[in-house]
Amino acid sequence: MVRLETGPSRTPDFEVKASGSRLVAEIKEFTPNPHDEEQARAKARGGAVVTSLDGRRVRRAIEDAGPQLKKFRDEHIPTVVFLFDKLSLMAFARTLGVPISPPKQIEWGMYGQHAVDYEVPVLCSPIYLGDRRGGNRELTNEQRTYVSAVAVLAEGGDSAWYYHNYFATVQLSRAVLNDERDRHFHNPSHPLETASAGWAELLF
Repeated sequence: MVRLETGPSRTPDFEVKASGSRLVAEIKEFTPNPHDEEQARAKARGGAVVTSLDGRRVRRAIEDAGPQLKKFRDEHIPTVVFLFDKLSLMAFARTLGVPISPPKQIEWGMYGQHAVDYEVPVLCSPIYLGDRRGGNRELTNEQRTYVSAVAVLAEGGDSAWYYHNYFATVQLSRAVLNDERDRHFHNPSHPLETASAGWAELLF
């Protein structure tokens, strides 16, 4: 892994060469804000922890990484947005060994939230109309197709979970970042057509 030199314009953080392949990585660090710090104190006291599950931070990280990674669009190499969370608040994430919000946040940050539509007639029970993908999506078949994956760095940075972009022009090969501690996930169906598609693990 080689840190790329910075110049007058924004550039990605690292160039990675692995298994005979090359990719570019941009690392986005989630630093605790006052709300996070208060939640950490509440957790230390044994109190309840309230955590947002709307994917907002993931969306912002992808959006912010876009200009740096876009510069490599014409080189036809994989590009990855790495997320590193300095403050782990979620027991679910810690149980999985990844210090960040659950995979659902990654999905919502990449493709938009899962929305459920109901019709509410006067004096009648709500009528379910169906599921759909909401707005605030960062990755589509026309937007940021140069982003191959969004990855979550494990504590210490020695492994990661990779969430592959369904719409990527250049896909990240499962054989490239293949440490036995790494895990790779993809969408088995179109994530904008099936709001509850979720993730399936890519195995060797």
